[in-house]
Amino acid sequence: MNFAISIAAAALAACAASAAFGQATPLRETVLRTAAIEAGLAPVDEINAPFDAAKAAVGERLFAFEGLSLNAKISCRSCHLPQFSSADGLPNAIGVGGEGEGTARLKSGGKIVPRNALPLWGRGGKGFNTLFWDGKVRIDEEQGAIISQFGASPPSDDPLAVAAHLPFVEFREMIDDERPDGRAHEAETVEAASGVYDILLGRIRETKFHRFVFKGESLSEGELRGALVFYGKGRCASCHNGPFFSDLAFHAIPFPQAGFGKNGFGVDYGRYNVTFDPDDIYKFRTPPLYNVEHTTPYAHSGSVSSLEAAIWAHVDPLRGRPAAETVSAHERQEFYRRLLTWSKEGVLMETVTEQDVADLTAFLKTLSFCRPDKTSFCSTTGND
Repeated sequence: MNFAISIAAAALAACAASAAFGQATPLRETVLRTAAIEAGLAPVDEINAPFDAAKAAVGERLFAFEGLSLNAKISCRSCHLPQFSSADGLPNAIGVGGEGEGTARLKSGGKIVPRNALPLWGRGGKGFNTLFWDGKVRIDEEQGAIISQFGASPPSDDPLAVAAHLPFVEFREMIDDERPDGRAHEAETVEAASGVYDILLGRIRETKFHRFVFKGESLSEGELRGALVFYGKGRCASCHNGPFFSDLAFHAIPFPQAGFGKNGFGVDYGRYNVTFDPDDIYKFRTPPLYNVEHTTPYAHSGSVSSLEAAIWAHVDPLRGRPAAETVSAHERQEFYRRLLTWSKEGVLMETVTEQDVADLTAFLKTLSFCRPDKTSFCSTTGND
């Protein structure tokens, strides 16, 4: 009866509204709209949370980043797919060990997560404060606090941000309950979760070499030999030093000059173009080395196509040079001038071998950050 009275009242209100606006809206449509609004339906603009495009761009990459699982083989996107409207199309999700999408993932032998994968649409809206099937993350309106597995120390005052922390440490979902050696992982505690977060964040924020120096991670034999050449007989650290692997000073390396050059006719005077000091001719700033394996081509003119060739240009600039008769006299003179400036640097190293260069290349790859769009250089040593 109360509901009927409510509908009747809504109808009268709707009729009054229609008359006020001079509309001839059919009664049942007006009643339906009024009932929907009274039941809480709101315009989208009123429930959309503020949008940060820069953070969203980073989040999109992290969403598909397999390095944010402990074994670096599963991402959020593995179970939240656009073709299934951000779910996975399966009765129960397939977590650790799963491969493929849809039914192929179901047959892949991965661990079953005994609940249906939740779609993500609207989860960031204003007022969406109860998350997951069982409400394990929610805002307690009476206490004004976030209730979650983190207890009194939630990682955020935003329930969605708190919820986003959990899949990475949920057994079977993105972390296996057994290690490859057959031993069980630590219990599901806040302390154990913090340890996992440290590992995952380290893959994005630190290079493998940082983790070797500051956290005791191992290097391969080749990486270790290359590092010893870098800091030893190769004298690479004479210029590639400091927190950015660059002294941010200016040096001359006789790289080939590709293109017409800053000064035209195949010439680039480098730092001299800024200072007009003759001692600065052919000198360029020492490039930092982070992610260097992914920034080919190298040198100020982009004339060197591989990391190995760039190393050889430093230690043996005559190696691989075209025969003298195949280049013009002008090009030869320019190269001799660059070579003369390089010889004044005073950095004389011992003979570097083919093995040294291979090892240096391996070492330089440990200076790559684990990018969300590439997992091939994400070390998971000891963390499987």
